[in-house]
Amino acid sequence: MLAGLLLPLAAAHALTCEGYGPAEEIGSVAGSPIVEASGLAFARARPDVWFTHNDAGGVAAVYAFSIHGTFVETHEVDGAGFVDWEDMAAGPCPSGGECLYLGDIGDNGRVRGSVAVYAVREPAAGARAAVIATWNAAYPEGPSAPEALVVHPRTGRIYLATKDPAGPVSTIWRFPETPGDEVRELERVFDWTPEPAGAATTGADWDPDGDRLVIRTYGAAFEWTTDPCDPEAHWGQAPTVWNIGDTRGESIAYDAAGDLVAVSEGDPMVIHRLPCTAAGGAGAPCDSGETDTDADTDADTDADADTDTDADTDADGDADVDSGETGGDGRDSGGGRDDGGCGACSGCAAGAAAGWAWAAGALALARRRRARIG
Repeated sequence: MLAGLLLPLAAAHALTCEGYGPAEEIGSVAGSPIVEASGLAFARARPDVWFTHNDAGGVAAVYAFSIHGTFVETHEVDGAGFVDWEDMAAGPCPSGGECLYLGDIGDNGRVRGSVAVYAVREPAAGARAAVIATWNAAYPEGPSAPEALVVHPRTGRIYLATKDPAGPVSTIWRFPETPGDEVRELERVFDWTPEPAGAATTGADWDPDGDRLVIRTYGAAFEWTTDPCDPEAHWGQAPTVWNIGDTRGESIAYDAAGDLVAVSEGDPMVIHRLPCTAAGGAGAPCDSGETDTDADTDADTDADADTDTDADTDADGDADVDSGETGGDGRDSGGGRDDGGCGACSGCAAGAAAGWAWAAGALALARRRRARIG
């Protein structure tokens, strides 16, 4: 039944945004544990909740707050190292469901032999978070200093963008597709020059449909229109540049309505929003390609199954559904991949349909709210 519910929703597409209004300050969070916000993501399962974290000097924790400036709570993260968390992203878990990806990637001194990204399931109110998957990787050319992390909402692939004030280049790197404890090499994707040359890259996000990507610097947002089924095709194109009204922040993210939200470092943490004022057409779905006739869509259910059911893929292509069992190390015992209904979209993560389901639901809710307000 689960597959039958998810796959039709996966076909829903958000309207793209072809223009934003002026940046507006909409709130601030003061007197909270958030003292150096360095990542941002909106909650897919908790209305009006956002997540952030501190960078170097902080602790392994995610902080929840409301968009208009109310601190909600602290979610401690079990199983994660903490050297310098520089960014976070929301995206599909490796085996289905909604995850937050926490980038322990900072290295201003360029001394780290490797960096790490931790995936945790989006924490419920009052709950701790626990690492279910880890990616460890190193640069083939020696240490670098990234501050921006994105996760593609269809493929689940993780990307970094380096910050190099000596510039003028920010390099885009791709993590290995699957998690693992061993340190593997990052793959160089593209060398990008922010304008003005030398502007420091500090944060990034992919919108829930995978058709917009934003990278911010101190004061500006660079946005590309992207192809959900060809996530790297846009790098040769010139981005659109937006003034985000925030010159001391390192975080940016899309909300469920397609607006851009940025937060500043320091206490108080100031929240700015660029409201979407010109919605474009809906993005086209990926070509479904050939259907695997061997795929088993039956969903085995447990009496005590979690609501964050994981979809794992066997080596023979058959899809099983488990209830989130973990291996002895506390991580998901699954981690298999399928095409998530993408077909020609290669490398899609298992459970990409689930990611599209929550994105479609969140965007539909936002539109209903806007319609009532208007």
